[in-house]
Amino acid sequence: MGQLGLHLRVNDAELAALAAHEGYASVMEYITEELEESKFGSGDVAETDKSWAYIHSALLGIDPDGPLSCEPQDASLAEPGMARFAIMGTEVLEASGDDYVGLTRKAQVGEVATELAAISLDDLSARVTRAHQRFGATGDAGEAAEYAASWFEGLVDFYRETAVRGDHVIFTVSF
Repeated sequence: MGQLGLHLRVNDAELAALAAHEGYASVMEYITEELEESKFGSGDVAETDKSWAYIHSALLGIDPDGPLSCEPQDASLAEPGMARFAIMGTEVLEASGDDYVGLTRKAQVGEVATELAAISLDDLSARVTRAHQRFGATGDAGEAAEYAASWFEGLVDFYRETAVRGDHVIFTVSF
């Protein structure tokens, strides 16, 4: 399982500023020194701690301990709609070095928000447990499910508010 996951709400101007940066170092410097520092502790951030890997596993049907993937490893476990992009985003902005940065554009945020909201905590917990057991992930499946569920509602609320505001979502994680 990876490190701490962070979702950032960004407006059009911030996304344009990010797009103006070229190269891994410049992109990561803008994200960490501008976006994360200015937004951390505000409503423009949703922390998922290390639960992002379990939530992603539950929505995409992948091994929570396995390599980072945006493609299902077991399609029978994957969420069929846009909710599966809630963690990694619909576009990969950076996946080199020790960092991953994904983007969900504002045109897709509302659909992700709606589909996430339709997943109950019980359903999420069952999905985490199934994926955990299917892939033989380390640790206790029940504890993993409880941990993921404890962060999930905040992620759902974050996507809802971002959709209302008409903004984009960036997900970052460093390994």
